[in-house]
Amino acid sequence: MTGTVTHDPPPGGNRPGAPLIVTEDTGLLDDLLRLCAAAGATPEVHHGLSGPRGSWEAAPLVLVGDDAARRARG
Repeated sequence: MTGTVTHDPPPGGNRPGAPLIVTEDTGLLDDLLRLCAAAGATPEVHHGLSGPRGSWEAAPLVLVGDDAARRARG
């Protein structure tokens, strides 16, 4: 198969934010970082629920580990 697939940023320079990973589980974080690298994405990582305001809203994808899910519900 030949051809080139490219992804151009949206016009106007409005690029979506980075995927957000929220977990304290180092094994899960390692796996998710490898998946992001394979997809060519550089995620923002929070080791707890506190972090810069707007991170959750700006992220195109939010991955929350089981260890943080109960606290994130509230």
